[in-house]
Amino acid sequence: MANRIDGTDPLEPFKYFVVGAFLPPGLQLSQEGHIYGTPTTAGVYTFIVKAIAVNEMAGVNKYTISVGCPFSINPLNKSVSSTGENGTVDLTTSAGCQWTAISNAPWITVTNNTGNPRVGSGVVTFTVQPNTGIARPGTITIGGQTFTVNQANGCAYTLSSTSASSPAGGSAGNFSVNSGTGCAWSAASNASWITITNGNAAIGNAAVNFTTQANTGAARTGTMTAAGQTFTVNQAAAGPVAPRRSQFDFDGDNKTDLSIFRPSLGEWWYLKSSNGGNGAVQFGSSTDKIVPADFTGDGKTDIAFFRPSSGEWFVLRSEDFSYYSFPFGTTGDVPAPADYDGDGRADAAVFRPSTVTWYISRSSGGTTIRQFGAADDVPVVADYDGDNKADLAIYRPSKGEWWLERSTAGSIAFQFGASTDKPVQGDYTGDGKTDAAFFRPSTNEWFVLRSENNSFYSFPFGAAGDVPSPGDYDGDGKTDAAVFRPSTVTWFVQQTSSGTSIQTFGASGDLSVPNAFVP
Repeated sequence: MANRIDGTDPLEPFKYFVVGAFLPPGLQLSQEGHIYGTPTTAGVYTFIVKAIAVNEMAGVNKYTISVGCPFSINPLNKSVSSTGENGTVDLTTSAGCQWTAISNAPWITVTNNTGNPRVGSGVVTFTVQPNTGIARPGTITIGGQTFTVNQANGCAYTLSSTSASSPAGGSAGNFSVNSGTGCAWSAASNASWITITNGNAAIGNAAVNFTTQANTGAARTGTMTAAGQTFTVNQAAAGPVAPRRSQFDFDGDNKTDLSIFRPSLGEWWYLKSSNGGNGAVQFGSSTDKIVPADFTGDGKTDIAFFRPSSGEWFVLRSEDFSYYSFPFGTTGDVPAPADYDGDGRADAAVFRPSTVTWYISRSSGGTTIRQFGAADDVPVVADYDGDNKADLAIYRPSKGEWWLERSTAGSIAFQFGASTDKPVQGDYTGDGKTDAAFFRPSTNEWFVLRSENNSFYSFPFGAAGDVPSPGDYDGDGKTDAAVFRPSTVTWFVQQTSSGTSIQTFGASGDLSVPNAFVP
């Protein structure tokens, strides 16, 4: 520092001398009145300066100087590994200067803080804890100076498990990635038949959810990579393929039979495709809702109905024409029987629009209760993913949307159709998976969305007033477009293997049984 003590007397120049007390150590006063030097000791210093004029006259004055403590540290920063380590910092200051060392990060500890505050120059020792997260900075305040610690990234990743088994029919699974706070990672499937449904990327601990597609061949192994770690899925080989049963097959030859329900008499009439004979039985009344399906698992469709007034189901066994009944549902429910558990037997099920809730009485045991859909939706239950299990599915007429909750392949939604179209889902391509499809009454056209590649095709078949009645009438494993014409009680079937069939069967007022589940 350099300052001058100025006189204002006309007898200048003066000579200046310190005559009482002392200047701060490190400072001096020149005869010309300049104070110069660098103070070395902090404190408040009061001293007296005597000024002598050229005529030898003299005067004195009192002055005060405050000197702060100088602090410097070395080094200013340090880089440490993720495993943690110890370190030191040198602090230099004047004798008598007090200071403290304070860590500003919970993972940095000053280890020699005994005697805080400390006096004079000294050494600070510290410890850095191991880092299990991303790279991080932290500081220590030493005598008002900032010392910075930069610790390297310590992210490490482990999996809760490294492998899983999947049945041939496909399944859903999950595992967890464990890592430190802030550690980012991603996951990817290395196999086309394994799909990651949630957890493609995350920070810190998180789960990876995945599904496997049905396996139609030999046992196979696939992997996923998550946070650089490998997760292996071992899928079983496909077992013997269970025969697919045609709907509305009353004689067990795996062909859909022409069949009608006569509400006025509660009668069922069906034309046996196996031998051309007729079958007829009285079972139900005009207010009942027909629900034909193979409830007993013998390969033949059982005549059955749902009674909306009481929420009861009545099933006429195809084996011996005895019947049984049970309550399941309530007024306003929409019956939607199908084989939801894949045991070869149809399960009683209802969709309740008022609460958009599904109730399924599984033939294998237990009841499933699941919310799915919206109030104006209509059920379009079928096996859309080819795992031999019926999937919850709805058609939303207001938007022409299909929403499928596939039991193996996961949920999907798409737009296909319009509000006035009639859903007529079926396996039109014969790949073992149900195709979304609709019949357009205004033009009598059929539209089919192929399950293989989501392309579609359409064709005209029918006339005004026809009732769509799809089924596998020729038993080739493919759904055939068919219509029942009430005005002439005539059936028109476009068989994929046997050509077009035209046959009269029924009477005025009859309802098409293969139309039972077309909204």
